[in-house]
This record gives sequence, C-alpha cells and structure tokens, in this order.
Amino acid sequence: MRALRPALVAALVAVSAQPCGPFLTRTMLVPSSSPDGAPSDWVAGRMGLVVPSYASPYLALAFRWWSGPVMDAEDQAGALSFWEEPGSESGESYDILRDKVLPTPPPELLTSDARNYQLRDKVSGEAMAYAGLVLGKRIKAFGLSHPGIKAWVVAQDLAFRGQLPAEPEAGLPEPLKKDRAYQRAASLYYAAQLPEARQAFLAIGRDEASPHQGLARYLALRMAEPGEAFDREMASLQQDPRWRLEAYRLQERLSPPWADLSGCQRLSAQRIMSPGRGFRLGEDLRNLTFTYRAGVDVLQKAEGLQDLGLLGWIQALRAEGPERAIAGFDACQGRAATPWLAAVLMRIDARHPRCGEFLEKARLLKVPSSAYPTFAVHRVRLLLGQGRIQAAEALVEEALARPGLERLVSTRNVLLGQRMTLCRDFGAFVGLLGRTVTATEDEGMEGASSPVDPRAGLAGIDAFDPAAVDAFNFGLPLALWQSALNHPAMARELRPALAQALFVRSVLLGQEGAALALTDELVRVEPKDAQGLQACRGEQDVRRRRFLISQFLWERQWVPFLKQSTRDDYEYRTTWWGTPPRLGANGLVGRPFEPGFLSPEQRRQALQETQVLAHQAPLSYFCREALAFAEAFPKDPQAAEGLSRAVRASRAAYRDEASQALLLKAFRTLHRVYPDSEAARRAKVYH
Repeated sequence: MRALRPALVAALVAVSAQPCGPFLTRTMLVPSSSPDGAPSDWVAGRMGLVVPSYASPYLALAFRWWSGPVMDAEDQAGALSFWEEPGSESGESYDILRDKVLPTPPPELLTSDARNYQLRDKVSGEAMAYAGLVLGKRIKAFGLSHPGIKAWVVAQDLAFRGQLPAEPEAGLPEPLKKDRAYQRAASLYYAAQLPEARQAFLAIGRDEASPHQGLARYLALRMAEPGEAFDREMASLQQDPRWRLEAYRLQERLSPPWADLSGCQRLSAQRIMSPGRGFRLGEDLRNLTFTYRAGVDVLQKAEGLQDLGLLGWIQALRAEGPERAIAGFDACQGRAATPWLAAVLMRIDARHPRCGEFLEKARLLKVPSSAYPTFAVHRVRLLLGQGRIQAAEALVEEALARPGLERLVSTRNVLLGQRMTLCRDFGAFVGLLGRTVTATEDEGMEGASSPVDPRAGLAGIDAFDPAAVDAFNFGLPLALWQSALNHPAMARELRPALAQALFVRSVLLGQEGAALALTDELVRVEPKDAQGLQACRGEQDVRRRRFLISQFLWERQWVPFLKQSTRDDYEYRTTWWGTPPRLGANGLVGRPFEPGFLSPEQRRQALQETQVLAHQAPLSYFCREALAFAEAFPKDPQAAEGLSRAVRASRAAYRDEASQALLLKAFRTLHRVYPDSEAARRAKVYH
C-alpha cells in the first residue's frame, strides 16, 4: 500500500492536463522524454545518449554519475524505486473477484456512476487494490468454492461499509483468520472509530504470523498523535526494509522540510547529490520531478554566473543557446568538467566561434564510460558541421566498434545516420538503411513519448533512417529502388516495406510488369494478399489487369512512398498517399544526407518520376481506371463497383487539379449507366 504523495501532487495535477486529441502517433529513433535504456541501467551508470529534453530524473542521474559522489548499491536501489516500487505487488481487481464469489452485489455498495463496490470518498483505490490482491491469493490457495472465501468477501464488504464483521467462524483456516482480524480493524477505521482502529492495527502489528503485520504498523502510525509514541513507532518502522520508505514518505508529508515548491526543488537537488541517501533517493527524484512539472525553475531568471550544481546544469541544458552551458563550464573545476562540457557539446552549434576549442577539450578529456555515447555523438555532429570529414569518420568507426553499443539503441541510431552521410557508394548506402524504433510519440503532446518495450538481445531493425526515406521518395529513380530491394546488403526486415512501396510506384509509373514481378515477395510477407496479387498477375487482358490492380490498391490502401516505419501508416493513409512529408536527417546527425553516388542521368530520371507521381493523386487514379474499365467492359458487373469505389474515395483520397472533373464524370457515369445497382446506392453523394 502506498502512502499519499505530498501536497505537491495537487499542484502537479493542475498543470499536467493535456488537450484532447485526436493525436497522430509517430515513431522516434531517439525518444524526447525518456531514454531507451532500462531505468536499472541508468541508475547503475550504464546510460546511453543523454538528451536535454529527457525527464529530470534521467538528467539528475547523469549529473550524479558524471560529477557527484559514487552511487553505491543502496543509492542505486533507492533511485530505482522512482520507477519500480520496492516490494509492490498487483493482483486482479477486487470488483471482478468479488463478482466471481458473490455474483449479486448489495445495491448500497454500487456508486451512481460506476459498477464497483467502493463507497465514494471513503475507500481509497489503494485499499481496493490491496483487497483484490489478498482475495486473489486466498482463492488460489483454497479454491473459489471454499466456504471461507465467501465469508471473506462478506466480511470485506462489511468492513468497507464501516460495519464490524463477525469473529472468525469455527474451523476457518489460519490465513483467513488473520485476514478477518485485519478486516475488523479496517471496519473500525471506516466507521471513524480511530482510537479503537489504531489499537486493533497495533495488535496486528505485534502478530509475527500475520501477513498484514507491516501494513498494520504503518496504518497505526498514520493514526498516531504527535508525541513520544509516534516518534517511537516511526523509528521502529524505518528499521523495517519493507516499510521504511512508506514511513519516510509519511514523515515528509507530515513535516515537510521546505516552505514551498522552490524550496523543495533546491532541497531535492541537494539531496540527490548527497552520498548515503539510500532508499530515500527515489523520493528525492520524485520531488524534483514534481517541481519541474509544476512549472518551477528556481534559476530561470538568474543572471550572471550560473549555479554549478544540478539545478544550474539542468537549466543550462534546457536554455536557448549554449551560453549558460559555456559559462558553467568556464567556471567549473575538477569532476564537474565532464557534465558541463557535455552540456556545451549538446547545446553548441558548429558555427559557434568557440566550437573548435570545445571539440579539442572533448578530445583530450578522459570521460567516464557512461558519458561516452553523448560525447561521441555530439563530437561527430560538430565535426560534420565543420566539414572535418576524416576526423568525423574515424570517430564514428571507433564509436560503432565500442563493445556493448548495440544495446544503446538511440546512440547507435544516430551514429549510423552519421555514418550514412559519409558513405560514398550505393552498396554502403543500402547497408546503412536500417534503424530501430525506440519510442512512439503523439503529435501535439510533446514530451509524452512512450519507450518501446526493451529488447532482451541485440537491437532489431524495424525502421528506415529518415534521411534515407527522403532519398528514396525524392531522389532515387525506380531502377535504384529495384536494385536496393535485390541488393545483398539490404536488411531482410526492411524488404517488405520497400517492396510494397515499389509495387505501387511501379504501377503509377506505368510499369505494371515490374510491379507484378514482386508478387511472390509480397505474398511471402502477407499471405492474405495472395489471391488478389495472383489474380492481377494471371490476367492476360491489359485493361482488365490494370483495373484489377487499381481495385487491389483501393482495398489495401498501399502507398507509392517509403515510410520510416510500419507504425507510421497514418502519415499517408489519412489522405491515401498524397504528398509525403520530408522527414529530414535526425537533428543530431550534423549535416544533411546527399546521395553522392547518383549520376546526372539518375538525378534527371528521379526528378521526372517525382513530377509524374505528383499528378497521380489517388482520386484521379481510381477515377481514370474505373472509367476506362467501364468504357471497355460496360456489361461487366465489376464496372459499377469500380466507379462506386472511385466516388467513395472522394471522402478521403488526396486529389490533384484533374480530380474534380474525373470525379464528376465517374459519378454521372455510375448513376446514368448503372442507376439501379447496389454500387450506385452506396455512392449517392460525392465530396
């Protein structure tokens, strides 16, 4: 059972509300708010790339590891409690379990707005969760049909209503007897008989055999008046490894050591950088997070020389431009040089007059392994920005060869993007296309990234580099798409996405043969597409084949542009391919990617194909194919359906300058030639 947070929570709730959606999910190669490494790695100093927008606990850990006292095992376990509550358990909902035992709930236990069994403003969610956890354990131990289980639920319902359950029935198993004692004590609490409830919980706390001993001691402490008894019980509970954190939280809540949120922010930062915080360190991180989320920044308006501690460092990372970070580095000495130089590298631009100076300092500084990914990525970024290609190339190769880098997914994503800007031939480019998605983020909810589930082994490939996506969509001719698909360096995980886009692109460029040659490849990936694709390939009549292909694309909504990840379907499906967005190189790479391996003829061909595709909006395409088929085969039943689908596509499909006239012609043809058809009935209007 968790104690209530301090009054900070109320402030947090007031500022953390998010606007309503809809929000479109996008994939990310470097998360914006939480790193891809597990928290257990970060608290142990096995951290990857540090990004200024990361949540304050991650930044605090980086600063502590790079400049503060060494974090021993106790400190690490305490810090980890920010993410993983020590000793916490979860079980099935009490509501659901209760339904299995007593299917008909008493009407007075139902709230007006939800079918559950807690009385509004009386029984906390934590108490309900604990009841569900214990009941689940007892059902597992004794079986759902055991008479003691029904008696358990009856007693729990009475306790939640503030009515004293009966003494344990004769023959009741010992664990259920201990539960009944706890239920009786809880009933006194809900009946507002606090002195009696406290004594009952104290009695349970003295029972070594009770599974509720620790919780009972904690609840008794919560009801104690300030004084000698309270201090004695608090000191005793803080010696119990299972309950010392809750006791500490209660003490902080009752006697906050700060006057306001600003004081809390300063004190939390001071505590985080102090040795020996142990199990308290997670609370320090939590309180620091609360203050920042509540909009507090005690150094925000400070001028002149910055605070060289944790708060000053976080503020320098989040400030516009590099000047605060530079001032901090110029003023710092000793171990603090590592975090402050890292801050300078993260914030400075390659054109800054002191960039070369800081690059040299970074080259000479012996940084800890936990800081290496951040230093390496930003040193390469700045070297590329300055045009120092050989130095950048050497550093990229060194970093990518570093043991364990495959587990630092964000770092590897960026380094591969940096290496791609250096590749000199097509084969090297194809071998560098693959990336790993580390998070998903909703547009319009910045800072709300959700890390992808961590992988147990080596990072998998499930995305293209964004700069490579732009190269394919805008710079590579169709022939190079085909060469990439068949290239031995092409990652097999990326082949399906490339093949699918190549299929549609070939169709729209009038190369149906090249498209249908991909049938076997596409069917292997998605067997449900076999019938449609094979029907297209087997059709001998050119006009019928083109129509069948258009209907297949109408049903599947495939697009002629490469997408960074299959998770990004929304980017095109909302408008049925339209004009793809330019993704651009990751901002950490350092310079745009230019496919220097293209010949002038290939560049010309790519430009020509891009211009053709710009006039192949899906609405125009579907209308053209449907009208041509209806003209060639007016008696074919599929003609009406093709026209109907083209008209219905006007609701969402992207259009060009020819679309409106084609749409109107398709609509009129459908209702003039096939007025009584089901297809016409489904397309009574156009958009």
